[in-house]
Amino acid sequence: MSTLSEQERKLLDLLTRSVHRTFADARAAGVPAEVFDDVESIARSMSAALPTSSVYDQLVGPFYDTTSLTQWWGVSRQAIAKAADVGTVIACRLDGGGWVYPTWQFTDLGTVYPHLITLWATLRGAADPWTCAVWLRSPQSELGDRSAADWIAGGYPLGTALELARNDVHRWAGKEVENLTIALPPQQQNEQPEKKQSTKAVTVYISHEVYTQARLAFIATRTVEADRSWSHFVEKAVEGEIRRRRELHTGGEDFEGVDAPLSPGRPLSDQ
Repeated sequence: MSTLSEQERKLLDLLTRSVHRTFADARAAGVPAEVFDDVESIARSMSAALPTSSVYDQLVGPFYDTTSLTQWWGVSRQAIAKAADVGTVIACRLDGGGWVYPTWQFTDLGTVYPHLITLWATLRGAADPWTCAVWLRSPQSELGDRSAADWIAGGYPLGTALELARNDVHRWAGKEVENLTIALPPQQQNEQPEKKQSTKAVTVYISHEVYTQARLAFIATRTVEADRSWSHFVEKAVEGEIRRRRELHTGGEDFEGVDAPLSPGRPLSDQ
């Protein structure tokens, strides 16, 4: 395993080559020196991608701080705070009030492993962020001596890790996990279980400009907005418009009427 000093030397070597190459290209292209005047800002931007170090590193680190993550994701600090608040990114608060984000939760593309968020949400129902983060990074025999974070990153099934998480949540809460068999009253024995809500495939036609902006918005914000998919993004947009119209036209009540098929291919007029 490489030491920190060895990793530092490797990084400095790569950065030196990159900087030399950039300046050589700039000289060949006749780029004025003024372009590189703010060298301190350039250095800060380059170093922002480096994980921060804290006393918790040996347990659950390394981490990104908020500045690093905003630059990596290309979003505002408010967007990061919202993601942490709704639980779509794993965040832990330091004693000084700052927030850090464990690097192992991110894929190479900068997204958060969705199954890790499922585990995080389960654990957070019974424990503080640091306890949950330690749990995710602790090797477990049931996972082949892997941590849950490594298990998920390795593509193994969520169910195995989720069962462990639920068991520990019950234990933390001081409750025993019980398997209960409930007999239905006689009149309910032949009733069919309630069907789960299904999805509906639809085809719509929108302008190219709206379509392009929608795709760009989805790509840029899908992580912080917790979009499970493009369909989820579109569904939330439609739900928002329904909510707006309810508030405007029905005082917030659901619309009533017959859900009849719509006429395709032409605008609909108000009835």
